[in-house]
Amino acid sequence: AYQHEMRQMKQFLNREKGMPSGVTFNENRESPEKIFFIIGESASRSHLSLYGYPQKTSPFFDSLAQVVPTPLHFYNAYAPASITRDALRIVLSFSTPRDIKPFFENYNIIDLANKAGYETVWISNQDRVGESDSYIGFVSANASESFYEKDFVKEDLKLLSYIQEAYKPDKKQFFVIHLLGSHVPYSERYDELDAQVLPGKKTKTLEYDRSIHHTDRLMQGIYGIMRQNDSSVLYYFSDHAELVENGGHGVLVFDQGLFNVPLVAINNSPLVVDSIINRYIDPSTSLINTSNSVYMLSEIMGYDITDEVVKETLEDAKYIFHVDKNIYPYEQLKK
Repeated sequence: AYQHEMRQMKQFLNREKGMPSGVTFNENRESPEKIFFIIGESASRSHLSLYGYPQKTSPFFDSLAQVVPTPLHFYNAYAPASITRDALRIVLSFSTPRDIKPFFENYNIIDLANKAGYETVWISNQDRVGESDSYIGFVSANASESFYEKDFVKEDLKLLSYIQEAYKPDKKQFFVIHLLGSHVPYSERYDELDAQVLPGKKTKTLEYDRSIHHTDRLMQGIYGIMRQNDSSVLYYFSDHAELVENGGHGVLVFDQGLFNVPLVAINNSPLVVDSIINRYIDPSTSLINTSNSVYMLSEIMGYDITDEVVKETLEDAKYIFHVDKNIYPYEQLKK
């Protein structure tokens, strides 16, 4: 997969980027001062109590969902791919499961935030990869600031200190926060507090559930930071899902469980974020492909997107890009 990625990078790397047709910046549109774009890892929405899972794995999200009126909305989403490099190549750019060229021909999510007047901050708990030899490095290279956790054993809660350090009250900022989340080994993705809340004999499923709870605690910490500004939005999703007891992720099986991810938006701004996201829900399935995140975030940042473009994106969003490098309709996967 990596060698395939490198061949594509070499083929398109020197193309000049521009704005895609039908997407224009509108300086008169209202936009939040702070945007927290949070990339989870290996989280399946079927394991969040927010989505009805019987174990209380997301108590913070659950509590916000019960507030009236609630600042939190969550959606039945699926990822465009089942491994990080393929999923984020699509999510962070205008490329689609069916067409990689927009990744190199059009601006990516960091470029768009820069052009909209945001200071861009990339904070990652994943291993740092070269700026020119990976899709993620290609996108993050243009961020105003970058922070990478250097500890060998990485802890997502440590990212809170990076976020607080980079936070500037008087500046428009766009944070990309890339987690280790629930990536294997699950036993390294939680601590004693999560084990106390979710006790029991260790199994893959229990340890995975504890990692989901650990991420929920991080979301609560980030929410505390975003509440310092009354014009802020949090957008959380996972790069792909996980077959916990059988296969993990990035395996060539035709199962929707590899792709079904959480998508949660918390709005602490006057902007009606839910109405923006609703434009990208497939009316025939009530599902949303996180491949359209770049469009949703663009609108939140102040870009206008034509109805014709939205219609095209909904058609592209019907597909996933699998690990065999082939494209399949999501609805044809086993439920």
